[in-house]
Amino acid sequence: MPDLPPDEGFKSLIAEPNETNEAFRLHWPPHDVQATAACRKRWNHPAAGELEFEPIVLQPSARPGWKRTVYSATPSAAERIRGLAAAGHQTS
Repeated sequence: MPDLPPDEGFKSLIAEPNETNEAFRLHWPPHDVQATAACRKRWNHPAAGELEFEPIVLQPSARPGWKRTVYSATPSAAERIRGLAAAGHQTS
């Protein structure tokens, strides 16, 4: 596996596909994908209040115009989302 940014969220994002998906495992290392810093996003949910998400922006160096953003809930937001799901609220 290539060197990863010192971000545990990023490492956990690719850990499962790296272990379970042969195609991912074979194709991930040759691609120089850089994670870039970005600010947190906040959304106001009517039942849960303000939810905060940390983005990971992936940009392949060979394709500077391409990027993908993955939003991961902060621990407090994740707990509130789990509470909504347990109470039967719509979470999407």
